[in-house]
Amino acid sequence: MRVLDSRGNAQFLAGMRGQPRHHVFPQEHAKWFRDRGIDIDKYTVELDTGVHEAIDRLGYNDDVFRRLQVREEALGRPMTEQEAVDFVVKSVLPQYGIEGVPFVRYWAAR
Repeated sequence: MRVLDSRGNAQFLAGMRGQPRHHVFPQEHAKWFRDRGIDIDKYTVELDTGVHEAIDRLGYNDDVFRRLQVREEALGRPMTEQEAVDFVVKSVLPQYGIEGVPFVRYWAAR
């Protein structure tokens, strides 16, 4: 049975939900991304639970945010959305073994 959570996202009762979606751009820095015109909910990937937990434990969120900040400093200006996406796809995702996984919107139907 499907129900809607407080954000209007479809959820399934009794744990019958699909694979977890991992935000490519860390949620805890949503304002930083919003200030650059980046909608972090456009960039999630579906991962099985074990992979999702593993990359979280490896410090993915801190790593990607730090690397994006260093890249911006090198550019001398805020990154565009496309620059940030390209940078993460080419420089970060492969190191976590999640390259080539298609982006899905966070609350899109499964």
